[in-house]
Amino acid sequence: MQTVAEMIPDYKQNLDALRARRRELIAERELEPRFERRHALTVRIIRLDGIIASTTAALHDMIAYAD
Repeated sequence: MQTVAEMIPDYKQNLDALRARRRELIAERELEPRFERRHALTVRIIRLDGIIASTTAALHDMIAYAD
């Protein structure tokens, strides 16, 4: 079992991947001509925003706890 301090790098890496995926979806949405597809991409982006926000908050708490 990992300590909180040992989990921090994994959370940071996952957060970077989530942010990169969000940027990809935004770029894809900007180029998409079909409304239905743009809407579906927007829904995915909003979901990712929530995941990113909760992961960021968890990471902040983990860092504070590990200190």
